Amino acid sequence: MPIGLASRIDKPVVQTRAVLASTDPVALDYHSAKYILYPNSGIKFHNPDDEESPTHQYLKACDRHGGGTFDEERVAIESYDFKSDKLQNDSQLAVIGPKEWGSKPKAILKYLVLRYGSFLI
Repeated sequence: MPIGLASRIDKPVVQTRAVLASTDPVALDYHSAKYILYPNSGIKFHNPDDEESPTHQYLKACDRHGGGTFDEERVAIESYDFKSDKLQNDSQLAVIGPKEWGSKPKAILKYLVLRYGSFLI
């Protein structure tokens, strides 16, 4: 399933070929934002470690309300790479995939504004 970089339904998207599973929905969302979405989008508000980002604030609120664990240090992560046929270490957790830009100028512009717009302000 492709990951939308600026929209859930329109390109640009990235194909990561990653499968995630967890019994903790907050830990799963944190991990996917930190190691899949943010490394591919480069959009500041996708960074779950940036206290100003909506992603951080949302996950922190879910943690406070008993929705799961927001502290990465309290979560055991097992990541297996089928290409190399071995478990990955912490420095190999980011999953970067090829981008598909699509042909809708408005969607592409939205991504570019989200990604680089903060430099204009």
